Amino acid sequence: MPNKLLLIFAIILLFTLTLVIVSSTTDQSNMIPGKNHVMFNLTEPFYVKDLIKWNPQISVVSFSKENKTIGFVNLYNGVGDDFIIENNQEYEIILSKNIYLVLPPGTQYINLEV
Repeated sequence: MPNKLLLIFAIILLFTLTLVIVSSTTDQSNMIPGKNHVMFNLTEPFYVKDLIKWNPQISVVSFSKENKTIGFVNLYNGVGDDFIIENNQEYEIILSKNIYLVLPPGTQYINLEV
């Protein structure tokens, strides 16, 4: 009897942890094909080339600074400046299909289109 209770407890615990993990990875907005305007809340900076490596459906990432547009195109191992993604900077991300954006642990984004 104690073994059955332990097994039931373990199954319930595993199920609960699975629900928590799934809900924490899907709580951010789904990004749609085409243009998406986002802002990141970072724990650590990372390069745009890494963002594209984690999310190969990204075609282009760009932002404006001092009346200049800086961009990186996902073509032939990357075309453009491999810039650092910074906190509270608006970025335009162009996608080829719907995705949930993959980011480093602790990093969040705000989809400004929603």
